[in-house]
Amino acid sequence: MAGVDRASPNDFHAFRPPPVVDFAEQHEIVRRVDALGKLANEIEKRVAAVTAHSRGQFRSTETDLARAEGRNYEPATALPARLRADRTRPEPKERGKHSHRPEQDGRATTGALIRPRRTRRQQM
Repeated sequence: MAGVDRASPNDFHAFRPPPVVDFAEQHEIVRRVDALGKLANEIEKRVAAVTAHSRGQFRSTETDLARAEGRNYEPATALPARLRADRTRPEPKERGKHSHRPEQDGRATTGALIRPRRTRRQQM
């Protein structure tokens, strides 16, 4: 056969096995390979989490955030019912800029009567 190298018995005698490292060095190599394996697993978990997050699988909803913070949360489905209930309630009286002044009938907003102010001519 052309192009095929053949091994002769002399080639086997010339072959030298690789040197064997001592036990402590073998132990260190195994320790480093294990550490690299753990690091590879952590990186794989992070990549999976980022991929899942980018697909929207692990997005926190407003409900989840509200529960975690201990606050109330009203879902959007409850909003129309609350708005209908608010429409049936009487509206509170609006307080304007001068709400502390008496109303047209001469009574204060607290219900007390206010005496009209006298002019200088009336005082004399």
